[in-house]
Amino acid sequence: MGKNVNRADIERGVDNMAEKNKKRKGKAKRKDKVADNNCTRKDVKSDKFQEDNVKQVVNIQPKTDNQKLAMKLLREKALVILSGNAGAGKTIISCWWAAKQMLEGNVDRIIITRPNEINGRDGGATPGTDLEKLQQVLAPMMENLSDFLGRKRFEVLIGDDPLYSAITVAPLEKIAGRSFRDRTIVIADELQMSKISQMRSLTTRMEEGSQLILLGDPKQAIRDGENGLSYIVKTAGENPLELEDYVGVVNFTKDDCVRGGLAGAMVRIFDDQGPRW
Repeated sequence: MGKNVNRADIERGVDNMAEKNKKRKGKAKRKDKVADNNCTRKDVKSDKFQEDNVKQVVNIQPKTDNQKLAMKLLREKALVILSGNAGAGKTIISCWWAAKQMLEGNVDRIIITRPNEINGRDGGATPGTDLEKLQQVLAPMMENLSDFLGRKRFEVLIGDDPLYSAITVAPLEKIAGRSFRDRTIVIADELQMSKISQMRSLTTRMEEGSQLILLGDPKQAIRDGENGLSYIVKTAGENPLELEDYVGVVNFTKDDCVRGGLAGAMVRIFDDQGPRW
């Protein structure tokens, strides 16, 4: 009597065979490169390294229509503005996208920034590097990047040198006047605390092939009047013909909040209250 084989065993066998075939194809491609006299060993090792990186890419599933729209715009636009309620997933989606692009070899550098202002007070000239001064307030973003890239890889990539570190941290006041070259992603957070002049400077310094992601919640603005985030959202809305090919805006609402418990309840209450200064 033959051995009983269930469907799960068959599916595992098919999956294992598909994985083996995939590895064989990768090895065959590398052998073809080795046979090419114009190809160096360094090229082959780089190709293998990139394959290993791609295997680390994590896919996330959007939970709301606006999250789905955000992920679509990140694939299509040079400037993506994610504005609105806390808890809507703005930070995690941005970090996932930046990590994915780095792992897939599409970008060489990630820069994360925010205004050097906390609860309406300037951070001042405190001692230490930019990374040391900002790591507490940028901890959620750094933790997400570490999760998506892998902790060991993240620790190797992040540093203080703007020329040689693949991931750098800097206050908005320092980078607003810099130009950003091809294969760079800049993620700027808490922009409800930014100035209009800073947004003008930042958005006019992105060279072709780079991407700028702006995050913030206008309801958490700490002063009355227009801020940099509201200004840039308004500018995009007033100039659709000139900017529609380059700029995408997502306005998250309280319905996009994916936090539960007390945090989710407070987000909805504060949304109903409106801004407070």
